[in-house]
Amino acid sequence: MTKNLRVNSERLLPWENTEEYEILYAELTEEHEPQGPTERHLVEELAGIIWRKRRTTLAESALHRKGLNDAINRNAYLSESGDRALAHLKSVVLTADEKETTADLKDIEEDELMTLNAVKILGGGKEGAYKKALAKLRKDTLVWWEDITNPEEYYEGDEIPYERNAEDLQQFLEKEVSSQLTKTRTEIKNRPLLRSQALGESLDPGSMGKLAKHEGFLDRKLENTLALLMKLQKVRRSLAA
Repeated sequence: MTKNLRVNSERLLPWENTEEYEILYAELTEEHEPQGPTERHLVEELAGIIWRKRRTTLAESALHRKGLNDAINRNAYLSESGDRALAHLKSVVLTADEKETTADLKDIEEDELMTLNAVKILGGGKEGAYKKALAKLRKDTLVWWEDITNPEEYYEGDEIPYERNAEDLQQFLEKEVSSQLTKTRTEIKNRPLLRSQALGESLDPGSMGKLAKHEGFLDRKLENTLALLMKLQKVRRSLAA
């Protein structure tokens, strides 16, 4: 590879890798073997254009991540770049594979069975049914119940939705828990569709259109610069023949 080449560092942004740009310039110099300042200038122009095209690729990825972050957090806009960069990791819809989905469905089935057993105990109306039903519930469901019936969780004058008794517990399980389990099961089964929807919403046609227009400009600039370089080299070689 050609070494000891002088490159125009002003083409680079402060955080960009100078060595990577120098390698690109050296490879283009080795490929085109420019002679004289004009040809060397055109080769450096090629390096600059290709480098800018790399930026458009980064910009496209950034726009998708921003759009995806906004799609996942429609009601909670996050301005930090870190949140946007890791948007695709925020939702299990986007990260779960088939094995994880199967495991999650099995978990839901176990939760539904435990809830159903508790409801049957409560429906029997036997003495001690309340405590026996609580013992059948999953830990997360039990924590939910304790929170929703805790007077300290509400402001003075607020109506507490449930009391800690068998009748209210049965109503809670049949109304709140069963509904949530059904919703969760539906979401798990439809993860591929939800994933497709979230990724589709991540596309911002307006921003992408501007980016595509800029990339098209760079493509034309690259084509014209390369054509001019090859034309000059052809003329130089014909004169030297």
